[in-house]
Amino acid sequence: MRSRDSVRRAMRFGSITGGGSLLNGRGIEPMRSYLRTIIDKRRFRMLPKNRPIHPGEFIKEDILIEFGLTQQQLADRLKVHRRTINEIVKGKRGISADMALRLGKFTNTNPRMWLNLQNALDLWDAYHQADQSRCIDCISTAC
Repeated sequence: MRSRDSVRRAMRFGSITGGGSLLNGRGIEPMRSYLRTIIDKRRFRMLPKNRPIHPGEFIKEDILIEFGLTQQQLADRLKVHRRTINEIVKGKRGISADMALRLGKFTNTNPRMWLNLQNALDLWDAYHQADQSRCIDCISTAC
């Protein structure tokens, strides 16, 4: 049997795993409705209202302008072609794992930060471009 605090925590975080009084058949429909509401609210909070900034903007503002480098100089230091840097700065190309490692080493930052910037942008773009994903029914009982 779960304690009241663990049930409240499960309700707050939308977790119904672990059995106990939440899954024993008493009041399961109100719980599903409650969890559905929580999950729907979280879906909308998951993505920002405005499009995230492209990682190329960070490269332009925080590396090129801040340190007075040209795209060619940055490309030489990262050992990539100038066109690669140019396309990233213009927002035509994303940050790959390889580029994230190079930028992380060059700027003494975590490569995951660069990938997170790109992932946030990709997720926002996918959500706002694909109407088909909104028509997909959720398989779990909490949806």
